[in-house]
Amino acid sequence: MKCVYSLLACVAAVSPVIADDNGPFRFAEEFPHVQFIAHEFTLYVMNSSRIAYIDRSRHFIKNNLAEFQRIVATGIDSDGNELGAGEVASYQRIIDDADAIVVLPSPHAFNVPLRAWAATLRAVNDLDYSILVPGHGDIQTDTAYVDLVIEVAESIADQRDALLADGMSNEDVQQALDFSAFEDQFTHGDEYTKEYYAAWFEGPFRAAAIKALTGTPMVDIELAEEVPFDNERWQFNAAKAEVVEYLGQQALLLQGGVAILPDLEMQNGVVEFDVAVSAARGFAGLMFRLQDTNNFEHFYIRPHQSDNPDANQYTPVFNGVSAWQLYYGAGYAAPVKYRFDAWMHVKIVFAGTKAEIYIDSDEPVLHVHDLKREITPGRVGVNVANFAPAYFANFKVSALADAYELPHRIADDEQTPAGLVTSWLVSDAFDGDLLAGSSTLDRKLQSERTWTELWTESNGVANLARVQGLVQGKDTVFAGLVLTSDRDQLKELVFGYSDAARVYLNGALI
Repeated sequence: MKCVYSLLACVAAVSPVIADDNGPFRFAEEFPHVQFIAHEFTLYVMNSSRIAYIDRSRHFIKNNLAEFQRIVATGIDSDGNELGAGEVASYQRIIDDADAIVVLPSPHAFNVPLRAWAATLRAVNDLDYSILVPGHGDIQTDTAYVDLVIEVAESIADQRDALLADGMSNEDVQQALDFSAFEDQFTHGDEYTKEYYAAWFEGPFRAAAIKALTGTPMVDIELAEEVPFDNERWQFNAAKAEVVEYLGQQALLLQGGVAILPDLEMQNGVVEFDVAVSAARGFAGLMFRLQDTNNFEHFYIRPHQSDNPDANQYTPVFNGVSAWQLYYGAGYAAPVKYRFDAWMHVKIVFAGTKAEIYIDSDEPVLHVHDLKREITPGRVGVNVANFAPAYFANFKVSALADAYELPHRIADDEQTPAGLVTSWLVSDAFDGDLLAGSSTLDRKLQSERTWTELWTESNGVANLARVQGLVQGKDTVFAGLVLTSDRDQLKELVFGYSDAARVYLNGALI
């Protein structure tokens, strides 16, 4: 079987292969004997994507059916906006079909180079397929649909070139392009179809016709870049870092240190690698948005805690201090059962304030809904603590646009507890022995300090490492809070800490 997937369609010589706006659904797995011919980025998506939206859509319809029926009856959406006839019709089709995946009956023309698209579609027709499944529209059994799109692309390209030759500006040409000969052939007078035709075909086609003249790439795609560990780009600083053969793969054996790509920076991205560990106590993971080896976002696995709630950990690292004790439970760690002395595939997607972690899985095993460090570009690398070693292989990285956003989840709506202390005044570090043997605060010691206001996080945690790291002989800081009351009263202060604390009230130790 031969399958070709393009901007227009998936073509199968024997049976159709279905695709829609959400991308291919388990293409590589569902059709193991199909040969896919596509752009390298498309092939990457087909071989890596597994989309579970179909099952979710069924629950979505069941839970929202009454609301959809109200919208159809009133023409008013859930936000109080009046809908057009086409939009109302789309809700009616969901109700009728019990399916939230509505086949949109117009091809996409976003970012298409006109003449190149026509040439590609001619090559599709040359495959002599018997069934064609467009990304949008009805299943085809001949070339008529593709022929129509080819005709549009060449007609608009010819119009554009002629108008430009007459001296018309790019902006005026874009508005003057005439699609009137084609609209009815796609929409057949249907109001629902006309809305999508205008928004997803004619409008984008006008823009693409001019964009092709500017030299600007039609799309800005970052393909996954594989960086073998014997590549000279890697920078190693570890007790042991050796490129070896392990379990049939070229691998990096790492222990007690880091391997960093110093020439690669990104703010949002996807990092994938294979890792193999033993069941011994160890900590192996990924550093990302790395500013230096003392400041980065960090995810690592704890093989010795396999299948336990703390089998892994997300934590920020500020000034060389890993704050894993402060960040625990949902959003920071998840139970995962590991396979030992075998390759496990890890994928980490990070964007904005969120990250999703995959470990031998098609769905995230951990949703990090609040990355703690500043959203800023940084480097990436792997690290292993000075316990059991780990092996890494097949390291791949791809950047995501700065505007890319991961899906919103309920856990993102973490509420700030009432009465939360939202900021502390934190001093510079000093030798804690200066407080020994005294039940009152030394005013001179306080006056010699420099102070920084530290805002707490949404759960009330004040991570002191944000202000400074650990320094030999300086292991203590003051964290001060001024409480003001208009009368005498009794109030409870709930105060948690790590690792040791003394609490003073009005200068006296309590």
